[in-house]
Amino acid sequence: MTESDHHLNSFKPLDGELKKLLQDPDFKDRVLAIINQLEPEKGRELARVLLWSDSVFSFGLAGQIPPGLNFFVAFLDQLGKELQNVPPELFKAFTAEMASHMDREAIIALLQEWLILFRTSNLPELIKPEYLAALSNTLVTGYNCLPRTNKAFGGDAINVYLENLDHDQFSKALQIASGRFSLTLAENPVLARSLFKAVVRITCGTLRGLLRRTPKAEKTV
Repeated sequence: MTESDHHLNSFKPLDGELKKLLQDPDFKDRVLAIINQLEPEKGRELARVLLWSDSVFSFGLAGQIPPGLNFFVAFLDQLGKELQNVPPELFKAFTAEMASHMDREAIIALLQEWLILFRTSNLPELIKPEYLAALSNTLVTGYNCLPRTNKAFGGDAINVYLENLDHDQFSKALQIASGRFSLTLAENPVLARSLFKAVVRITCGTLRGLLRRTPKAEKTV
C-alpha cells in the first residue's frame, strides 16, 4: 500500500491532513484519475444501486446528508471569499470554461425532478419566513452592488429567456400564482402596502428609463 492509499483510507477533513494530502503528487494523480472517470450514467446507476440494493443502509446514509451539506456550504462560502482575491478576468475565463462543459439538459431535468419531490413532501413547511427574508436581502444587496454601466444588466440573457419561454405554461402559472397571491394579500395588509409601494417605485423607474431612451420629437417650424 502506497502512502497516498494510506491517506485515502484514513482521510479526515482536517487542515493538517489536507495539507499533507495536497503535498503528495501520487494522491493528486489518483484524485484526478477518479474525477476523469466520472460519467453521468455511472452516477445514475450508483443512485439506483444504493437506494434499492439495501434500503436500510441507503436511508441511513441519507441521514448523513445534512452534515455533508453543511460542510459543502461552508466550503463554498470560504471559496467565494478566497476567489474575491482572484483577478476578475481570470475568474470569468475559469467559470466560462466550466460552464461550457456542463450538461445543461441534465441540470434542467435534475431541477424538475427535485421540484416534484419538493412539492409532494412536507419540505415547504420547514422553510421559515426569516430564511426567505435573509435570502431576499442578500440577493437585493448583491444586485445593488453591481457596477452601473450604460448597458442594461442581463438584457441579452432576458431576451434569450423570453424567446425560449413556453408562454402558455407561463400564463397558466401566472394565473394560479395571482389567485393564491391575492388571497395572501387580503389576509396580510402589511404585505399589501409594502408591495404597492414597491410596484409604484418600479413603475416610476421604468417610465423614467423609457423616457430617457425615447428620442425627442423634432420641433416643427
